[in-house]
Amino acid sequence: MLICSFTGYYNQEATVGKGALNVSLSADQKSLDEVVVVGYGTQDRRDVTGSVGTVKGDNLKTIAAPSFEKAMAGAITGVQVNTTSGILGEPARIRIRGVNSISSSSDPLYVVDGVPYISGDQSGSTSVPYNPLGDINPADIESVEVLKDGAATAIYGSRASAGVVLITTKKGKLGKPRLAYDGWIGMAQASKRFDLMNAAEFMEITNEKLTNAGAAATAKQPADRTFDTDWQDLVLRNAFQQSHALSLSGANEGTNYYFSLGYSNLEGIAVANDQKKYNVRARVEQKAFDRLKIGINMAATHTTDNGLNFGTNALSGNIGGAIRALPNVPAKWDDGTYNLSADKQRLGRAGNGREIDDNYTNILYVLENNIFQNQSLNLTGNTFAELEIILALPPARRWASTT
Repeated sequence: MLICSFTGYYNQEATVGKGALNVSLSADQKSLDEVVVVGYGTQDRRDVTGSVGTVKGDNLKTIAAPSFEKAMAGAITGVQVNTTSGILGEPARIRIRGVNSISSSSDPLYVVDGVPYISGDQSGSTSVPYNPLGDINPADIESVEVLKDGAATAIYGSRASAGVVLITTKKGKLGKPRLAYDGWIGMAQASKRFDLMNAAEFMEITNEKLTNAGAAATAKQPADRTFDTDWQDLVLRNAFQQSHALSLSGANEGTNYYFSLGYSNLEGIAVANDQKKYNVRARVEQKAFDRLKIGINMAATHTTDNGLNFGTNALSGNIGGAIRALPNVPAKWDDGTYNLSADKQRLGRAGNGREIDDNYTNILYVLENNIFQNQSLNLTGNTFAELEIILALPPARRWASTT
C-alpha cells in the first residue's frame, strides 16, 4: 500500500502493482482557508506569498520536553532544532535554513503575541543555564509560525535576518466557560553510554601496559575484598518527569478571557540536575465601546534549576569523571564515607599502588555536595488599546515590559 500526500491536499492510498500508477489528489479547502500569523497581521494560507511554517499548539503540548522550542524538532521543513547537552534549562539551538552569519548570531527573533521576547542562555553561568523560552507553557500556546524568508526582514528589520519565530498564546472561545487540564508523566534516560572496561579488564590492561614499560604492576584489588564500580550508574539515572496545566477560558460579545496555571517537576538524566517550575498567565480583552477594545496579557514564571559543572575540561564534570574513575575502587566505604585520597584532593586508590592520573576526584562526592542552583522570576506582559477609526482598519497601540 502506497500513501501519497502533498501540502494542501487530502492523503490518497493506492495499491502498488504492475504497470503505471496514476494518483489524483483532492484539494483540502479547509487547510487552504487556515489563518496564518505573518507578523503584521493574519492571512489565509491560500494568500500567503512568503515562506511560513506552522506548528499547532496541540501538537507541541503532547511532546514531553522542558520547553516548547525543543518540541519543534522535525516539525517544520528548513528549521533545525539541536540540543547541545542533556542538562535541563539548556536552550535549544535553532537555525532557520542554515547558518546565516559568520560573525553575528544566527539565532532567530522570537515574538510572543506581537512583542519581541528574550532568548538564549540568560543565566550568566556555565553550570546552571536559564532559558527564558522555557517559561512559556506549551499548554498556553495556540500556534507557532516560523517566517523563513526575506519578508521577515521587511517587517522586523535586521533583527529578523536569521528568521522569526512567532508564538501566539491562547484566547477564550465563544460559548460557555471551559475548564481544561493538560498533563503528562514520563521517564527519561541516556540513549547511549560509553562502553568502558570493568575492574578485571582494567587491571589486566593496565598491568600489561606497565609491565611492557618495565614498571611494576600496580593495578590491584584490596587484600580483603574486591570492587567493580560502574561509575556511569552513579552519574546517570532514569529520570522521572511530570508536567501539569489547568486553564479557564471563555468569551462573549464583550469579553474574552484566558487564565492558566502550570507546574512541572523534571529530573535530569544527570544526577544532581533537576528543574521545578511554576507558571501563571492571564489574558483579558474587553470591548469598552463600539469601536474601542482594550486588553492585557500577563505572565509570571518562577523556575528553580539545580545543575552541575559541565564546563569544558572540568575535573568535576560528571561524564569526564565517570570515564576516568578507576573501576576497581569504591565510590563510598561501608560506613558511608567517600573514597578520597589522604589529602582529600582526588579519588582514593584503594588497593592500587598509585594515585589516579590528572587528580580526578570522586565524582559522586562532587555531585552530592556541590551546589549549583539558579532561581529566576520572569514577569512579562503587554497591554493594548485598539480604536477602530475606519471600518475594518483597526490601528492598535501596544505597551510591553519584561522583568
